[in-house]
Amino acid sequence: MSVSYKVKANQGYLTIDLKKQIKSLFKGYKNLKIEKVDDNSTYFYLYGMSTRGVNISVEDNGFRIRNTVLSNRIDLLLSFKLLCFLSIFTGSKIYDENDEIVQEDYFLNLDDLDKKFESDVNSVLILIENTKQTMEFPGPTRSVYIGDNLIKKLRDSRNNINIISKEIENIFLKVLYGLPDYIVGSLMSVESIKEGEMIKLKLVSKDDNRIIQNYDYIFLEVEKEGDKIIMLDNKSIRKILPDSWELADECTIIAPKLTSNEWENFKNISLKYNCFDEYNKKAKKRK
Repeated sequence: MSVSYKVKANQGYLTIDLKKQIKSLFKGYKNLKIEKVDDNSTYFYLYGMSTRGVNISVEDNGFRIRNTVLSNRIDLLLSFKLLCFLSIFTGSKIYDENDEIVQEDYFLNLDDLDKKFESDVNSVLILIENTKQTMEFPGPTRSVYIGDNLIKKLRDSRNNINIISKEIENIFLKVLYGLPDYIVGSLMSVESIKEGEMIKLKLVSKDDNRIIQNYDYIFLEVEKEGDKIIMLDNKSIRKILPDSWELADECTIIAPKLTSNEWENFKNISLKYNCFDEYNKKAKKRK
């Protein structure tokens, strides 16, 4: 699962320009992306290759590097190289979360790094199989969603963690970097009956190419007065995706625009799965 490592250092070392040092350390990588999170934290990754990226933060007595769950070999190698640099720079050892010294050769066996990813995959699968919940994994460019429906599709490979791990990593890389340059669309949030909970809606029309994700319900555009309001949840829309639409993970839909006939057919089929009444029971109007 998520892990962190620390390189201890006195105050004199903590003023280092992290962004500048990361850029210098990985200058051979043209796909390196660096983002400043706040004054004490920096995030970086390799575009097209990282699944979760790496976060480094400055603390009172050193530097901490974090790898979140389902960080792949690339992310772990990035962490290792930065940890080694900081260790040499500060003259300090590398410590794990239990404040025990980590030997550098711990990071050198690529099979061990892959096993770490496989262990994460196995833990996520067990959790999803037991809870039937969809898990969201924020990534370098967008979130990736893994849930029970996706696990069922991979069930034939369930006993081979190596195969299923490669499938999960490929899903991450496709959703993060391989989707077409479609609009994401605005998110409408409506207060639900349960205090503090928001229902997330995404509006979809026939005339736009869209990437649809991060929603509780998809709301089909009403084109003329008198049209029935149609809303679909993820479970319903998976059953009736238009032929040209693709489900990239548990929730992320690649939705190229539809012809008028395709749109009308989609709306007609959607009526059978309309969740508008269910939505009305959950939502309340704002005062």
